[in-house]
Amino acid sequence: MFAATHALLLRLFREGVLHGFRVDHPDGLADPRGYLRRLAEETGGAYVAVEKILTGDELLPADWPCAGTTGYDALRRIDGVLTDGAGARALAAVYADHLDAPVTDAESAAHQGRSEMVAPQGELAAEVNRLTRVAARTEAPAARADIAATLADYPVYRPYPVPGEPDTAADTERLTAAADSPEVLDLALGRLGRGAAEDEFRVRLAQTASAVAAKGVEDTAFYRRYPLLSLNEVGGDPAPPGWSRGSSTPTARTCSGTGRTP
Repeated sequence: MFAATHALLLRLFREGVLHGFRVDHPDGLADPRGYLRRLAEETGGAYVAVEKILTGDELLPADWPCAGTTGYDALRRIDGVLTDGAGARALAAVYADHLDAPVTDAESAAHQGRSEMVAPQGELAAEVNRLTRVAARTEAPAARADIAATLADYPVYRPYPVPGEPDTAADTERLTAAADSPEVLDLALGRLGRGAAEDEFRVRLAQTASAVAAKGVEDTAFYRRYPLLSLNEVGGDPAPPGWSRGSSTPTARTCSGTGRTP
């Protein structure tokens, strides 16, 4: 599949027509790191930027062979410095008055959007159903509701499990906090050992988490709650409206680390 889909691009690169690559949404892949390593091998280490959304203090995985992100994280900081937090909150009050209703906070709106995606009739219901069927083939047959709740609660786009390798400390911490049952946590962290179903659950849960985040937050919550539309850009975070100058800290909450940007 790699050879078939990359033949033209690799030929143009070798001919000098292309000098680098922008990889759209690598979080949708089963193994983003493996893909980037394959691309680096085929190109001799070409310049590669990944369209990766970093949430809060999340960092770009250090073992990805790429130059950095396409810059959503940098834009979020630039926009934050140029946004007055007090003014944004005042605008939110006007927005609420116009709606004649309280304005849901950004984090609650995002969680609601994620939850709707994984509901029994949600857009990603089939993916959650598949995970439930896979779990049923293991020693930890997690309930559908618990899998759905874990996906809705996961705080960033996704973890990056590689069967046979231990999870990173950050992934372990986030999965432990989000897992809605011991069965889901055991499966997500590979505690039941290796097997076709066990490996599939870990990888597929991670892929589904990225879809839940993309569809539930940017494609749903951002279209429902927009007191200040500039905060709702892809990769943005409306929760802290404004950042203090001279630091990478939002005025509303601590948020440090930019990942590696070109």
